[in-house]
Amino acid sequence: LITPHARFRINSQFSNDPVLRAREPQELWLHPADAAARGIAPGDRVEAFNSQGRVRVPARVTEDILPGVVCLTAGAWPELDEAGIDTAGSANLLTSTEPTLPSQGTRTHSVGVEVRAL
Repeated sequence: LITPHARFRINSQFSNDPVLRAREPQELWLHPADAAARGIAPGDRVEAFNSQGRVRVPARVTEDILPGVVCLTAGAWPELDEAGIDTAGSANLLTSTEPTLPSQGTRTHSVGVEVRAL
């Protein structure tokens, strides 16, 4: 999982603005080959998950991302359902708070996840 900046947010600022949310929906980008292997079509709800958490969002199937890589833009505020699963696409729920070694940096730019259709 990569987590680049969104075009219409400054980190999490404006994440709650419905006009800006409509201009850039929070979607999980994945390559057509990866989508086909998982039975995922454009717009299907998918779940990205790992040992840290679970995020459910629509799929954006595009050749604009490499096979084996998925993308979720950073800065979305979490919206947890009754089971504690995020439905807004907050990449923070998939990242660890344990710093990298030796720099003690954050782990927000490359995180291993699995993806499945819902």
